[in-house]
Amino acid sequence: APIPIQPQRAAGPGGWTTQGGTAVTVAAGDNLNGLATRYGVPASAILSTNGFANAAQVTPGRRIVIPVYNAAGAGAAAPGR
Repeated sequence: APIPIQPQRAAGPGGWTTQGGTAVTVAAGDNLNGLATRYGVPASAILSTNGFANAAQVTPGRRIVIPVYNAAGAGAAAPGR
């Protein structure tokens, strides 16, 4: 049976989630790709887990969460195997 979506922010691609992530305020001069490189997180995961449609939404002064990887959320292994 599928696992129901939690009422929290949905996980992003490949098991990335904001639960347990790092909240940051985007600084002047920062952009999506720079943040992705700095934190070692795919840009697509930052967009998805924060509910953004595109990189233009990652603007200075905006508070975002850098997601963490949750292997259980990726469905990588079945319990009891």
